[in-house]
Amino acid sequence: MSKKPRSQKERLLTRNLLGMSYGIVGMCQAAAGFFSYFVVLFTNGWVWGQDLPASDPVYRTAITAFFSSIIICQISDVLICRTRRQSICTVGVFSNKLVWVGIGTELSLLALISYVPACNVFFGTAPLAWWHVLLSVP
Repeated sequence: MSKKPRSQKERLLTRNLLGMSYGIVGMCQAAAGFFSYFVVLFTNGWVWGQDLPASDPVYRTAITAFFSSIIICQISDVLICRTRRQSICTVGVFSNKLVWVGIGTELSLLALISYVPACNVFFGTAPLAWWHVLLSVP
């Protein structure tokens, strides 16, 4: 509270914020997603150039792993980027309860989309092994 509020003329969405969001964080999330995607494919015997139909369980598992990676990276991002100038230890990991409600909601939706058979059919996903989810944990 010792810092003055930003000027009313200062924009909320700045070039630095856009560069950080899309240039750095977005690229890291995409890299984690593709890493998970290809690890799942290669560990299930896929070879480069082989066509996979959309109904193939290996393909569906790979895209679910990609989706899982994006969610895991988003959780990491919200915890890391909660403050720009203070450590998360200073602010407190559990000081913002709404962030934890959001994280719980994200994880619940991931579990629903990944493990409920009706959702698998609707979203074109497949259940993940525990280690598929851990591929993107920083």
